[in-house]
Amino acid sequence: MSKLRHKDASDENFPVGKLIEKSLRPIVMDYYKMARYCDDIADDNKLSSVKKLKQLDEIENVFLHIDKTPPENLQFVKDLGTKFIGENLSSSLVLELLKAFRFDANETKYQTWAELVNYCTYSAAPVGRFMLAIHNESPMTYMPSTALCVVLQVLNHMQDVKYDCQVLNRIYIPQEYMDEFGITDNDL
Repeated sequence: MSKLRHKDASDENFPVGKLIEKSLRPIVMDYYKMARYCDDIADDNKLSSVKKLKQLDEIENVFLHIDKTPPENLQFVKDLGTKFIGENLSSSLVLELLKAFRFDANETKYQTWAELVNYCTYSAAPVGRFMLAIHNESPMTYMPSTALCVVLQVLNHMQDVKYDCQVLNRIYIPQEYMDEFGITDNDL
């Protein structure tokens, strides 16, 4: 079985950091760092679901400044929370991502297309809305952005089917489609 790999910005399909206005790069990189950190927790196959959820809850508490003295390794999360307050950004842009990471900590399969889309709405759409918000785009752009982000997330999952199945024990192809086409987990 393959070993869990920790991703960084060089692994991403869309290295947009270089395309972003210089003044916005720090908050984008901080947001990315927080998301990557949480993703690594959710993907850590050495941690139980309970431990993953506990760590994700701790990150939420630090981000929301509920935990006033975070562990040193989470100071960047507290700093991101402070930047969100300063920029008047909605905390939902982080809290929804955390919800998706909690799904990853617990779920291994999605039964229906609707369940997968719901998951992607939390795992990808907040990133699109974040990018729109920091660029002061109209909230009217959020719905089309959500649709685009969901599609891109599904494509990303299809690209990583083998890894997700073998290493993370996750299958993002809805079971209803696997049943319809006679696909088993072993086929993946």
